[in-house]
Amino acid sequence: MAEEFWKSSPFGVDSIFHPSWEDKQKKREDSASDVLEISKLLDPSMSNEKTGLSKYRVLLFGGVDVYNDGSYGSNKTLGTYLEKIALSEKYKIPLQKGDIKVVNSPLFGNEIDGKDIYKDILNLVKKNFDTKNGILILYGYSWGGQLLMEFLKFFKESNININLLLTVDSAKGYVSFSVNNYVTSNVKYNLNLYQTKKSLIGSKGGPNEGANVKNVNLTGEKTSKGEDVTHGNIDEYTLLYCAQVIAYALKEIYSFNDKSESLIKKDIKIYEAQGF
Repeated sequence: MAEEFWKSSPFGVDSIFHPSWEDKQKKREDSASDVLEISKLLDPSMSNEKTGLSKYRVLLFGGVDVYNDGSYGSNKTLGTYLEKIALSEKYKIPLQKGDIKVVNSPLFGNEIDGKDIYKDILNLVKKNFDTKNGILILYGYSWGGQLLMEFLKFFKESNININLLLTVDSAKGYVSFSVNNYVTSNVKYNLNLYQTKKSLIGSKGGPNEGANVKNVNLTGEKTSKGEDVTHGNIDEYTLLYCAQVIAYALKEIYSFNDKSESLIKKDIKIYEAQGF
């Protein structure tokens, strides 16, 4: 009986969510159509000379991809914009092909703790990347942020250190009250941008806990169009600011950590008003 229930559950082989995220993600990478990769090679000499591995890795997770069909959101826009500014004359960050990856956020995996999804994410992190000396940056909005929060313990078990974890309104929809909000010690910095007004399906963010956390509550803030910042638009509202934060973090500069919450709110508003 239990075996039959498992097969027909959202995690089982008979569900509409099968095959696994890992299988679908591999197919998408093989087709090279849905995963953004840096198209230019600024300076190949900047890879680790001893290992030949890249110094940088950025993974950008968007909101929930219910049917695991490769749906992306503003994280794809973020990746495109980040590529432009990172390779600009101002920043001159020597990114290589594959250093920035846009990743969808599946609702279900084959294993109840999502370990199968984590394993494939770990492969994306480790592929041609210097995990010991490189700079690893993870960004997650909504369900994508919550996936990363859930997987922090796995990253720690795998001895993977994260230079910057950028979470934007991490949420689980109707069960957002039960989100994991503890940032593990293998994260050097966590910038957590959130608002507390529930969406139609109950999604909302909240403060994270941990020694290296900077919480910024954007509840009550207004966009440049005069709209309230909500779960549905907070990713776009903070997008340009997040791109700048990530670009500086690639240069190992984390200036947000020394700023007050009110100053960060002002910075976000300034960047958002500039538009794309």
